Amino acid sequence: MRSLIAALLSLLSLPAGAQTLSTSQFRIEWQVTNRFRLFQDQGFFRQHENAWRQYLLHVDQQGMASDERDSFVARTSVIGSEHVLNDRYIAFSNILRKNFDWRGWAARGHDQLCYDSRKRTHSACGGIDAYLNPQAHAVELWLSGKGVAVPATALCEWRIDGRLVAETSCAERVSGPGIELPYPGGAEISVNVVGEPPIIAEARVKDLLIAGLGDSFASGEGNPNLPVAFSETRRFQNLYPERKRNDAGGNARWTDELCHRSLYGQQLRAALQIAVENPQAAVTFLDYSCSGASIDAGILGPQTYVERVANGDNNQMAARPVSGGEKDSQLYRLMRELCAAKPEMRRGIPVCPDNQFRRSIDFLFLSIGGNDIGYIGRLSAAGCNMLAATSFDKEKCPGVPVPTEADYAALTARMDVIAKEIRKRSPEARLVFVDYLTILP
Repeated sequence: MRSLIAALLSLLSLPAGAQTLSTSQFRIEWQVTNRFRLFQDQGFFRQHENAWRQYLLHVDQQGMASDERDSFVARTSVIGSEHVLNDRYIAFSNILRKNFDWRGWAARGHDQLCYDSRKRTHSACGGIDAYLNPQAHAVELWLSGKGVAVPATALCEWRIDGRLVAETSCAERVSGPGIELPYPGGAEISVNVVGEPPIIAEARVKDLLIAGLGDSFASGEGNPNLPVAFSETRRFQNLYPERKRNDAGGNARWTDELCHRSLYGQQLRAALQIAVENPQAAVTFLDYSCSGASIDAGILGPQTYVERVANGDNNQMAARPVSGGEKDSQLYRLMRELCAAKPEMRRGIPVCPDNQFRRSIDFLFLSIGGNDIGYIGRLSAAGCNMLAATSFDKEKCPGVPVPTEADYAALTARMDVIAKEIRKRSPEARLVFVDYLTILP
């Protein structure tokens, strides 16, 4: 018995550096640091991840049953995260923020995107090839214990495919230059206490290519990255506040000016949420949504943009609409970036020469059809009628256009065309048709 006790005491007295890690007690954990690759800055992405986790803490305090809680989170995670990021008050409290930025979170990331707003391409992070086909993804590595504490005083060596990338306390998370997983093959991650055998894990990032096509419901119309700033003293005709800068420099700013596309667009927020909730994946997002688009004038062919340009230098500018050229369609812009060579036009539809693509799409979000059947016209007319009931003569309101069965049939046929054209170019892509809000009967 004495010899057994002495042996145990001798083991306990070993220096921390001599401890051997085993898979029965410890696990290698990892996550991609910037999982939404449209953002240049991983810190900007981390804000969204942290906001979501803060929202989950709030939900967990509501006492819901497990199934109810999961369903609620699935429905409300995006809007819940927006409350955390943008509310004037600290989220879910009555405490005012000390450093509140009234412009919203998108203002801080407007100039840190992989979208080149001048070229209107996703090429601002080393070119379109580098964006679509990353060579590696930066990751964060750490150890977790299976019912035991991670030895904080022990010194651990981290390797990726045998290459030493970090040497630090075993309780520390490691990330930074050179700590990345090759894509698409992945790599072997190993960690060991200095001088001891390692534990090993195979790791591979799942990079999802998600593209978005659509109209104002997709683009984020009405919610720019940087909103207009208004004067606190000047008023227009003594009624409404004037802009601080009453010229082009005082305009709202968008990811894409002509399309009024912003970081608040619902397709972008859905793609971002996929990235937030999947720590060992990444999302490469291509966004072509454009306010005012219809199927023929926007998706398949050029459209007249909602943005206006000045005629001359007069600050009170008489604005004119801008129309796209022959190849200025969302489908052409998508194919221009997916095709390995310049796309060719066949019967008015862009195709890749020799069917050669840089990459295939995993998901395609599509929000379209409202402008084809007068959705906005119906909404405006209905709103006018509601106001007229108390404010003015109802006869001044336009009639509410009601689509016919033939209109809906034609719309369905055109949407089938889009689906078939996408299938030809990306047979494995999952098409997600996004419905409109049911505002009108």
